[in-house]
Amino acid sequence: MPDTIQRFAPELWDSVRPLYDAGRYAEAANRGRELIEARPDQAYLYYNVACCESLAGRTADAVEHLRRAIGMWEGCRDMAIEDGDFDPIRDEHAFWDLVGG
Repeated sequence: MPDTIQRFAPELWDSVRPLYDAGRYAEAANRGRELIEARPDQAYLYYNVACCESLAGRTADAVEHLRRAIGMWEGCRDMAIEDGDFDPIRDEHAFWDLVGG
């Protein structure tokens, strides 16, 4: 993981992971937004919230949080291209505007 992403960032997401694993994406996104409020410096959180929002059908929110994640760490762009969590929004122009497709 790059130095620009805090080493403990994945642990921040641990409390949300059970919601994601259970397919409760809207709840996971909401909880993730609370984490972002507490730690707005974490690209990892923005990226994961964007994933959940995509899966929950919150296209505009997913694109915005992905934009923020990419702005903090360019590596999020490449990850998003391959990440199946973005399949629900993959046909959106806004998604491709972000990832450069």
